[in-house]
Amino acid sequence: MRSRLETRRLTLRPLRAEDGPALMELLADPAATWHPYRQPRQPADAEALLAAELARWQAGMPARWAVIHATELVGYAGFGPSPWPEHADAVDIGWRYAERWWGRGLAHEAGEAMLDELFRSRAARAALATFEPSNHRIAALLRRLGFVVTSEGTQYGHRVHVARLDAQRWRIPMTA
Repeated sequence: MRSRLETRRLTLRPLRAEDGPALMELLADPAATWHPYRQPRQPADAEALLAAELARWQAGMPARWAVIHATELVGYAGFGPSPWPEHADAVDIGWRYAERWWGRGLAHEAGEAMLDELFRSRAARAALATFEPSNHRIAALLRRLGFVVTSEGTQYGHRVHVARLDAQRWRIPMTA
């Protein structure tokens, strides 16, 4: 997978050590971390995330990108290992943005670029997204991207839906 993706408004590039302060600020935002944690994360969580993502990029594995608008890190998005054994052929996709950037279509724009890259590079046969049923914004985003809820489960002590998008369904026009 390419390490740098460009969209109309965004640059997606690997997280790097100098992103630490912005990442800590993002993870300390209760709104940005409500789903699924219900509380802000600690600086050690940001450090652990950075270390894990740097290792994933170095190993050539699907990983998370820093999402840059103009020159500002507005969040992160990308892939991680599937937390669901029955979906071992898929990668987990996720987004986290500072609240002031919500509602601008950035998650959709980044999501399209990431899924294009995932399936173009054949890094995985499918993408998964796990979300709480009460998170209507992410549910709508996933539907627009073509994901279909395939099962339910429990994650971080909360009931969740598991949505899947298989490579062969990517870019098939969706009906309302």
